[in-house]
Amino acid sequence: MRLFCSLILCLTTLLLLPANARAQSFVGGFMAQNHDTTYAGDRFFSTPSASVDGHLDFAVKLSLDYGHRPLRIIDKQTGEVVPNGVLLRNQLYMNLDASFTLYEHIKIAVGLPVAVYQSGERMSGSQALKTTAFSDIRAGVRVAFLGTEKDGFSLGLQADVWFPVGSRENFAGDDDFCGHPRLILSGLVGDHFAYSAAVGAMIRRHHLLRLVEVGSAVTYSAAAAYLGFDKRLQIGLEFFGSTTPSSGNSPIGARMCLSSVTFGLGVGTALTDAPGAAVFRGLANVDWSPGRTCGVTDSDGDGIPDKSDACLAERGIETDNPKTHGCSDRDGDGIPDMVDACPEEAGVYRGDPRTDGCPDTDGDGIVGKFDACPEEKGHYSEDPRKNGCPALAVLRKKSVVILKQVQFDFGKATIRPVSNKLLAKVAQILEDYPEIQLLAVDGHTDNCGSHAINMKLSQNRADAVRGWLVKEGKIAPSRRLANGYGPGRPIGTNTTDEGCQANRRVEFNLVSRAEQAEEAPAAQPWLREGGR
Repeated sequence: MRLFCSLILCLTTLLLLPANARAQSFVGGFMAQNHDTTYAGDRFFSTPSASVDGHLDFAVKLSLDYGHRPLRIIDKQTGEVVPNGVLLRNQLYMNLDASFTLYEHIKIAVGLPVAVYQSGERMSGSQALKTTAFSDIRAGVRVAFLGTEKDGFSLGLQADVWFPVGSRENFAGDDDFCGHPRLILSGLVGDHFAYSAAVGAMIRRHHLLRLVEVGSAVTYSAAAAYLGFDKRLQIGLEFFGSTTPSSGNSPIGARMCLSSVTFGLGVGTALTDAPGAAVFRGLANVDWSPGRTCGVTDSDGDGIPDKSDACLAERGIETDNPKTHGCSDRDGDGIPDMVDACPEEAGVYRGDPRTDGCPDTDGDGIVGKFDACPEEKGHYSEDPRKNGCPALAVLRKKSVVILKQVQFDFGKATIRPVSNKLLAKVAQILEDYPEIQLLAVDGHTDNCGSHAINMKLSQNRADAVRGWLVKEGKIAPSRRLANGYGPGRPIGTNTTDEGCQANRRVEFNLVSRAEQAEEAPAAQPWLREGGR
């Protein structure tokens, strides 16, 4: 925006300089084509639009512009054309324009005009007019800073620069840079009317050719159109002109849109005898804007009409729910972000708003957001520390975590048969991972009873588990330690039954491991409770 404003300031400063302070006038030819085509994707022939729709959308337009007697020398006293004064009798221009949008506020455009055919009377001492000639190339940028096309009004700034590649002798160039900053107002009125208006300053060198004189000028244009057939057909009237010299053209035209292609036809006439104002002007163009679909308004360019789009400001997906139809889906899982509990991670739909759209990497039916073991198939548990984890035991970086406690007879170190499957699972893990060189079996108790009794009980129970693994699990004794810690390492409070039960436990901690596997990656922030 700063760069754009700086360009406007520089061009305006040049325009306001006194005439004798500007560069000397050219005596000879100049750019005679004064019909400045609009950017690809714009609504009208000559009057630009203020809004910019879409991001990373492009459009291409091919235009034909025929002018009959656009440049003629008029005797100011008689008002008649001087002898051999029709310097351009017929002029056919072809314009190829392309535009590109950024962030729904910036449109960058380039235009390549070519004089396909020209004919006219030769001035005394001048070269013959070339039939075909390249014209000055245009590059421009538009910044929309208020409103969009569908709003009642929108405001924008546009600045164009012409690069001198055309020939003055063939009335196809100025042999110098030209600039044209403009302020634009446009919009829609209801469903059937569109309008646009622009005022600016054309900044160019002063040119003098016999009685013809052109130079910098204030420019103006306006357009209004009726929209019919669900906005596919547009019929409108335009007017454009400048102050130095006073000129004006008034084309009337129609545009028909089919899918993303728009065809336009228009005719007009000159309102003055100024250079470039053709006695008759015919216009035709084909505009291809793949990011837009005609017949309907689609502000965010997602292919979903505004009238059924629940999220007009963002590109989205189609759904059967009118409340989410057209809303964004960043992770591409088919669940709109507004109802996706994990919008950054592709997931599945389950009908539970807490888990819809969250992944289930291990396929156990418990999504990662609530799965304590997201890399291993498990079972549902009301305990969030065990939910989604295998029913018996799982290997972690520093321990073998058991999901059930080893059961002993009350006050004894006798292992109950119900724990045989659990210990068999621990033995299976040790067999599957021979790199576990030394595993400590640690026994713990609550603080009920004397400290000495609890220390002995915890040691006896640890020894019992170690013995089971050696005898029943066929694990080498050298890979096992047995430690009794009594009540010294509680994991819960001893003031409640639940806390005491949690403290009465056996743990399997890795003491030595030849090669440690990495832990399952931590859940992303948006997969944690309250982390969205």
